[in-house]
Amino acid sequence: MGVVVSVVVVARNEERHIASCLESVLAQDYPRDQYEVIVVDGGSTDRTAHIARQHPVTVVVSERAVI
Repeated sequence: MGVVVSVVVVARNEERHIASCLESVLAQDYPRDQYEVIVVDGGSTDRTAHIARQHPVTVVVSERAVI
């Protein structure tokens, strides 16, 4: 069937919370092949994007804050 749902997580300087957030989203019982997770890093100055990349998600880094 393919991807039918996109979950977008917008974050800025969330290195303390991004891993648990993504683990929670990825642990849902919705079929994994039917959703994608996209993390939009809004100009973080910490390790938010690096930590997000350790998960099976797409990471988009914005040069400026989006939050």
